[in-house]
Amino acid sequence: MIVYNKTWLNNLLIHHEADDALASSGITNDDVRSIKKQYPVGFYTPGIFIRIGLFILTFIVVQFSVGFASFLLMATHLINNFGWILFVGIGIYIALELMIKKMNYYRSGVDDALLWLSAGFIIGSYIWMLITIDPGFNKDHFISISAFIFILSFYFTLRFADTMMSAVVCLSLLSIVFFSWKSIGTFGVATLPFIMMLVSGMIYLISFRLSANEKAQHYENCLTIIQSLSLLTLYAACNYYVVDQLSSLLTPSTSGKPVPFGMFFWIWTMLLPLALIFKGMYNKDTILLRIGLLLVFVSIATFRYYYHVLSTEGALTLGGIILLVIVYGVIKYLKANPHGFTAADTNKADIMDRLKVESLITGETLGHTHTGHASQGDKFGGGDFGGGGSGGNYE
Repeated sequence: MIVYNKTWLNNLLIHHEADDALASSGITNDDVRSIKKQYPVGFYTPGIFIRIGLFILTFIVVQFSVGFASFLLMATHLINNFGWILFVGIGIYIALELMIKKMNYYRSGVDDALLWLSAGFIIGSYIWMLITIDPGFNKDHFISISAFIFILSFYFTLRFADTMMSAVVCLSLLSIVFFSWKSIGTFGVATLPFIMMLVSGMIYLISFRLSANEKAQHYENCLTIIQSLSLLTLYAACNYYVVDQLSSLLTPSTSGKPVPFGMFFWIWTMLLPLALIFKGMYNKDTILLRIGLLLVFVSIATFRYYYHVLSTEGALTLGGIILLVIVYGVIKYLKANPHGFTAADTNKADIMDRLKVESLITGETLGHTHTGHASQGDKFGGGDFGGGGSGGNYE
């Protein structure tokens, strides 16, 4: 399904693992160079600044090209309907596919821009079509648009493994649930926080399970984004402030009144971040740990909004102290726990097992076919790397 060369993608994973192993002093620079030579990658992937520049340049060129073509066709009235925008979006998508296959673009900025331009034009054409069919924009349109965005972004994520597009998949799915459940009526509005909590939790569990599947290795970053977003929306759905504001927005008559089941939401607001921290330490999951630490401060800010026990400066100071104490405790625990991950090493603890670096080095050294030259005498030479002058061939 993925458009990129899978062999190169697999080799790119090996490159990343080799770099991580080098950073943790597991192998040497010569070993890394040898591994990368043995497992070549033919993608064009420039540095971050060039990538940003190419993204902006591509975006400007495409926009000017579409604008110029629209100006030329203005008299024909072909551009006065959603079909023109759809045609442009499909054309950009075809150009994206061809350029990736012909130019070997991978996270180059050009393919990023074409991907988002194509998605934008296609989604824009769908919204234009809905407005044309039914000028009175109603709540059903929000569900329909969310569903269309979900389907399109899901396909683009599978096809291009774009991390930001995977965020759109997660948010559009939650949007479908939100607008669909809200449309039920009073019962839907009253139970909306619980449904959003349930769906967010399910999204996290599914993405977490998928991340352990070897077939999803090229979507690791996408699944990480989805896990992070689902945890944030899980907390947002049970945060007292969010529930209070959402209730007032959807049901103005409840504005200023206590939130139903308020104690439940307060408990979740204060305890969920701590639960994520402890679960992250227990499962050695950095996503849970970092999200939990972030949400500790949000919980303190939420409490401060409703209960002005301290001044703003005092609340910020207290929140910082609490956060520092928690972080210090986590670091002490990780250093003292021999079976967990460590705060001192940001590289993956099982990097050598996952990469099998020794096997790669051995394969580079001995993997070449011997041509029987050894029978001509005890002449050795031509060593490329390793000890004793022995390299990948014998002469």
